Amino acid sequence: MSNFNIVGIDPGTKTIGVGVLHITDERISAYKSYTIDVSKTYYPYQSSNPFLALQNTLVEILDLYQPYVIGVESPFFYASRPTAIIPLAKANGAIEVAIHIHGYTETVYKLAPRAIKKFHNVQDHSDKESTRSALKSFEPFQLLGDISEHEVDALCVANYLYKKIYPQ
Repeated sequence: MSNFNIVGIDPGTKTIGVGVLHITDERISAYKSYTIDVSKTYYPYQSSNPFLALQNTLVEILDLYQPYVIGVESPFFYASRPTAIIPLAKANGAIEVAIHIHGYTETVYKLAPRAIKKFHNVQDHSDKESTRSALKSFEPFQLLGDISEHEVDALCVANYLYKKIYPQ
């Protein structure tokens, strides 16, 4: 397969990052990223359930890019934020349902945050700026613009999968 998309997803309690890599002839030829704000209602999904809006927005993105591979960063919890468990579980559930509604039937890769950070040589896992700098060391991300930390993490997920498919 010489032309396909890889989608990486970074779940969060308030925002979800989605990163898309377009692969042509085994190289990243383009990338796009999105932030989905779970706390906002998205038109045309006028819903009181923000996770339903997340689910529908993610289905639209998946339908647009028709991914060949999907990776989702595994959830992790900080003991200092025990109340984050429920919203993060709801966000992950909405992501799984969106992938199912889209009709994706291949393996969805659940990737450990530490493995992704280690792969990108990020020393301080909590420092988002070091993650951005590490991603910029990979081609074609040198000119990475002003995107959210969740978009950076989602692109890291997608880049990790790309490098596992095409180790060079």
